[in-house]
Amino acid sequence: QAGAIAPALVYQPVMQPGTAKSANAIMDAAVRGELSRAQTLRLCKDHPEVVTLAFLAAGRRIAELQRRDHEQQPSPSAPYESVCAEDRQYCLVHLLRELEKVDQHNNSPEWQAFAKKLRRLLRDGIRLRKRDDFTPDSNRGRVDRLNKRLADLAIEEHVDADTRRLTKRLRQYAEYLFTFLDYTDVPFENIFAERQIRPAVILRKNSQSNRSKRGAATQAILMSVYRTLKLRGLDPTKTIADALKTYLTTGQLPSLPA
Repeated sequence: QAGAIAPALVYQPVMQPGTAKSANAIMDAAVRGELSRAQTLRLCKDHPEVVTLAFLAAGRRIAELQRRDHEQQPSPSAPYESVCAEDRQYCLVHLLRELEKVDQHNNSPEWQAFAKKLRRLLRDGIRLRKRDDFTPDSNRGRVDRLNKRLADLAIEEHVDADTRRLTKRLRQYAEYLFTFLDYTDVPFENIFAERQIRPAVILRKNSQSNRSKRGAATQAILMSVYRTLKLRGLDPTKTIADALKTYLTTGQLPSLPA
């Protein structure tokens, strides 16, 4: 299933019995810097039950590897790339916001011309998606033209540093900018995903952060289960309490309710 490469993908079902040891080993290795980016991606693919831990622990490590290997600023999407999915959608709202941020300190004609074209292109895609009669099949020609404009913009050569940085990112991620025009259930932003992870971030901040790797792992698992249950319309506290009662009685945790 296609989906945004957003923090929402972190919320996987709780790990199955017997995987905690391997999950902790993966997290520890990632924190110690012993996993390459390729190894992390492979682990996430082979062990989807530990995506939560691998995502939280390895995100910054991946960004550091990118900076060291390529001598460039780490990609803002680097942590999300550790989550395996059949397709991805990068947040256009964040990209538009970055254009506005660069506008504040870069008024070169080269940057202004590039930013104007990219901003118009992204907004054209968003405007097309918002049409009441939009369907991917009936608008295939328009979508192809948008992708062609994006490809042309990505191969432009520039002198300005900000423009070079953005065109390089476009070349790397162009296929993931208009995914929302191929799937009607994929949004062009990850605001919903950020809202899902926000309660866990606020809780961590108000409680003076996690004091240990074990505490971080525990919070990752509990928040994954809690938010999953909440999104499914269930009472997380009652459901978790019932699951613990079942575990004390039978020695096995029940499956995550659908």
